Amino acid sequence: ISFWLAFVVVLVCAIDLLMARFITKPVSELNEAARNMAELNFSHPCHVKSHDEFGELAESLNTMAENLQQAFSSLEDANRKLEQDVEQKKRLLAERKELVDNLSHEMKTPLGVIRAYAEGLQDETDEAKRQKYSEVIITETERMSRLITTLLDLSALENGATQLRPERFDFVDFLETVAGRLLIDTPDADFVLEYELPEHPVYVNTDKGRMEQVLNNLIVNAKRNNRPGGILRL
Repeated sequence: ISFWLAFVVVLVCAIDLLMARFITKPVSELNEAARNMAELNFSHPCHVKSHDEFGELAESLNTMAENLQQAFSSLEDANRKLEQDVEQKKRLLAERKELVDNLSHEMKTPLGVIRAYAEGLQDETDEAKRQKYSEVIITETERMSRLITTLLDLSALENGATQLRPERFDFVDFLETVAGRLLIDTPDADFVLEYELPEHPVYVNTDKGRMEQVLNNLIVNAKRNNRPGGILRL
């Protein structure tokens, strides 16, 4: 009886060890891998390497984890791109609204000037004053025309009807030409011109006509808003 009792104890321990090695441990690892996947944690693959059903199940779980990881990464990239696109559209809409508001405000001034001088032109009999009034009206009309052209250009660029035509040129030489036309050839200007430009060429690759518009706007605004006797620094 003692012999058979010892034999049964040894047999039970051996069966328990075999079950722990070939059944309990793989099931625990498979369960752990499944729990990690349920928590969207795909960084801990299942390490069961046996050539049975447990090994096949572990390989299937690992493959599924890799596919889910790739799917989630693609989804995150798509979400980031979508957020960037939404933010960019919001920013463009805000910038466009600000530009339209500014242009609308700018248009009020020439409209008011045109109306005032047109009314004065009706009652004015002095020919010199009538000529001056007419010149002011023409100047303000041209100013409004430039503002409207700016809006049309903006709409055309946004709709793709107009495209930029970049070319390579020396920006310093280009700036000197534009500034000379707008600043140096104005003998009645009541401001001091100061400028400091590089002595060497600085090449850029951009649309020359559009860049001239930018410089014209900046320089004309600087002239218009400078106080008498002030400094315009280029």
